[in-house]
Amino acid sequence: MIEHYLHSINNYLQMHPHMGIIFAFIIAFAESLPLIGTIIPGSVTMTVIGILVGRGMIPGFSTLVWATIGALAGDTIGFALGKYYNERLRTIWPFRKHPKWLTMGEAFFKKHGGKSILIGRFIGPARSSVPLIAGLLKMRWGRFFIAAVPSAISWAIVYMLPG
Repeated sequence: MIEHYLHSINNYLQMHPHMGIIFAFIIAFAESLPLIGTIIPGSVTMTVIGILVGRGMIPGFSTLVWATIGALAGDTIGFALGKYYNERLRTIWPFRKHPKWLTMGEAFFKKHGGKSILIGRFIGPARSSVPLIAGLLKMRWGRFFIAAVPSAISWAIVYMLPG
């Protein structure tokens, strides 16, 4: 199934190279959103985009910039949701049904502090939930961005570089 997915993306982007930058932004953004990010195969997709950059089919620097912006935008929305909903998150689906998701995220965040945003960016399921947890635990905006910006940049580079 994943091979079919990759083949389809590769074919589409070869026929429409101008869409590569937009696609990189959308994938990076969606993969960083709470809950949605757990079902998006972003790391594999970003590697395919990296292959197209390596082949010279899409521009490398601008694709990297837009992937970074997408990842940061998704993280920022997750953080804002955590700040806004705060303890009410526990009463909202799916956290009401699966409270361990928040509990595990809180334990991870409490163990690693602000570093959890950088570490979590490279751990599949944590990628989309750590910013939400950071907001829930009342991390300050400035401290969040100090961790989120380098994590988004490094994520885009690391996942596109193999391509």
